[in-house]
Amino acid sequence: MREIQINPDEVMYAVGDANYAHIHFANAKPIVYARTLKLLHERWPVMLRLHKHVLINPNFIRSVHVPKRNGGVLSVTMRDGSSHDAGRRRKAGILKFLNQNNVLKP
Repeated sequence: MREIQINPDEVMYAVGDANYAHIHFANAKPIVYARTLKLLHERWPVMLRLHKHVLINPNFIRSVHVPKRNGGVLSVTMRDGSSHDAGRRRKAGILKFLNQNNVLKP
């Protein structure tokens, strides 16, 4: 069986499901890919690991909800309208990445 080639610049986000990833594209239907998110994240360093089960492409972020209180949940809304919460242990690193790459605009 031949492995398909996926351009990470076209991937909006991927949702993990055991040893499979549901990959959502900007201009195509989603596919199920027989690879883990860990492997995809290693192959696609431009992607941001938002949560244990979610890998996103920062270029497709529509908005970010940053909680006012410290214990709140960081939520990212993608261009297709889907919303994904960040893992609490990853929140600080995600905010740092988004600020350094000018994704969070005042």
